[in-house]
Amino acid sequence: MQSTPVRLRMRTSVAFALAVPLMAPATGCSVLFVNTPPPPAQRPRVVECTSSNVAPIIDSLIAGWQVVRIGLALAASDADYTGSRFNITRGQDIALGGALLTTFGISAAWGFFQTGECREAMLDNEPPGSPPHTHPPQQTRRPTPPSPTGQSPAEDEEEAPR
Repeated sequence: MQSTPVRLRMRTSVAFALAVPLMAPATGCSVLFVNTPPPPAQRPRVVECTSSNVAPIIDSLIAGWQVVRIGLALAASDADYTGSRFNITRGQDIALGGALLTTFGISAAWGFFQTGECREAMLDNEPPGSPPHTHPPQQTRRPTPPSPTGQSPAEDEEEAPR
C-alpha cells in the first residue's frame, strides 16, 4: 500500500508537531555543563565553579549555524524542499532553525554571564591552609596636599624652626 502525498505530508506534520514539544526541554551546552558560583552571601573560602568559556562558545557556534540555516531556507523555494530525504517543508525548517537559534543563543548568553561571575568569585579564593576568612575594613589613604613652598611635608618639617 503506497501513501499518497497528502497522507505523507500529514504524517510528517504530525511527527513534527510531536517532536517540537519533546525538543522544548532541550537545552544548550552551557545550561547542561556550566557549574554556577554560589550567591555572594553563601560563598565558601574557595569557590568551585566553571570559569571556562568552552560551553558558551560551542552554544554560540551552534546558534551561528542556525542563522546560516535559516538564511539558506529563506533563500530557497518550496520546490527545493519537494522530494527531499528529510521530508520537511520550508516553513518547518525555518521554524526549527528559529527554535534552535533561540535555545542555543539563550544558553550561550547565560553561559558567558555565569562563567564571568565564576571568574569574579574566584578572585576572592584563599589558598588552602590560610587562616579564617575575615575582611578588614579597607583604609584609604588621602594624598598629602603640596606644601606652599613646593617641598614635601617631610622637608618642610626639617626646615621649620624649633
